[in-house]
Parts: sequence; C-alpha cells; structure tokens
Amino acid sequence: MLMPWPLHPGRMPFRAFIAVDIGERVDWTALRAELASLDRGIRPVRPEQLHATLRFLGDTDEGLVGDIERAMRAAVDGVPPFTVGLDGVGAFPSPRNARVVWLGMTGAEPLGRIAESLERSAIGMGFRPEGRPFRPHLTCARVKSIRSGDRLAELVDRWRGHHFGEVRVGSVELKSSVLTPQGPIYATVAEVPLGA
Repeated sequence: MLMPWPLHPGRMPFRAFIAVDIGERVDWTALRAELASLDRGIRPVRPEQLHATLRFLGDTDEGLVGDIERAMRAAVDGVPPFTVGLDGVGAFPSPRNARVVWLGMTGAEPLGRIAESLERSAIGMGFRPEGRPFRPHLTCARVKSIRSGDRLAELVDRWRGHHFGEVRVGSVELKSSVLTPQGPIYATVAEVPLGA
C-alpha cells in the first residue's frame, strides 16, 4: 500500500530509506504465485512495492529531509538515466536458510556508485555505517519461517537463470516506511531525477 506524505503531520521521526522504485514495471507474477504457494512462512512483497534499496536510514528526523535530498542530488549528479536487466533469483543468506528472496540486477554499476556516495553522506549526517557492501537486488519475498529449506532452494534453482525484462532507472526516492501487521506502508518523501 502506498500512502501520501506526510503520514503523521507533526511527528518528527520516521523510518526512512533511499531507493529506486520499480513497482509494477516488471512482470514476476508466476514467481510470486510460486513463492506464495510454497510455504505460509514466505511473504512475497506487493508488486507495487518492488524496489532496490540504495541506503536504509532507519529512524530519521524530518528536519534532515532537506540534507538527505541534497545528498541524493549530489549522488546522482552526472549519472544519466540508464537501463538495468532483471535477471535471476537468489536468496540471502542462502537458498536453504533464506530470510530474503531476491531478483538479480545486471548493468547496475551506476547504482553502486550512487549507493557509495549516499553511504558517505549518511555517515556524515550521523547515521551508522551500513557495514556491508552494496549488492543491487530487488527483494521479492521475506521468509519468516519455512518447513523445508530444500523446497525453496529448488525453486531458486529453477528460476536462477530467468530473465524478467529490463527497467529504465530515471530517479531515486527518499521513502518513508510504516510497519503494520499487514506489511509495510511506503510513501515518497522526495524524488530526485538522475543527472539532477
């Protein structure tokens, strides 16, 4: 579910992340159906919420929005819009012991450069270092629990070489996220076009 910003007028902190919004521009209906039917502990993301996280910020003061937007502009300066391929399926930390199932991204080197710049800026604003290298991917399901890791590993193996198409990347977005029992609710706080 997508909600308009601000979600809570007058409230200062919000849960934030910077991402490339993919939404429903890619067809992964068959994979999503397989994931949903494999095990009740696997929760596919809603198609409209598909995105590539560039930097998770966590609890963020609304007063930092202007600084974050400036950091986003600096990160995409000189980076023209580009196309990424959506190729393959994998899992973190591994297919048999998964917490996240993801779609792979090819040709996403510019996202790595943007993410590096955002990381430096985030640390400069007082956010904790990410602590792990950026790996471009789209989270397509979260695994709360699973009865058979072997079945999920077989699914990942079947879809490993699948090409889901290509998507044009034209902007990055600062998003807010409100966690609910039905899943997260996202809102776009700021959007910066590439090359800005």
